[in-house]
Amino acid sequence: MLHRLALGRRLAVAEAGLTGWERVGRDRGRVVVGFDDGDGVRHEFPAVVDRYALGRPAPARSPGRP
Repeated sequence: MLHRLALGRRLAVAEAGLTGWERVGRDRGRVVVGFDDGDGVRHEFPAVVDRYALGRPAPARSPGRP
């Protein structure tokens, strides 16, 4: 909530999926985070996550429309 107020704009939230797993440490790995925005456009980007993130809901936040 404070983050939203500080930015002076709304945040959009979408349910993201994590695919792939390439170990980069003891319990961490590289994945691809993918989600569709409110306009139906697909977005994907690489990330490093802890293993426990696999199989759990992964919300993606981005600046929404004003």
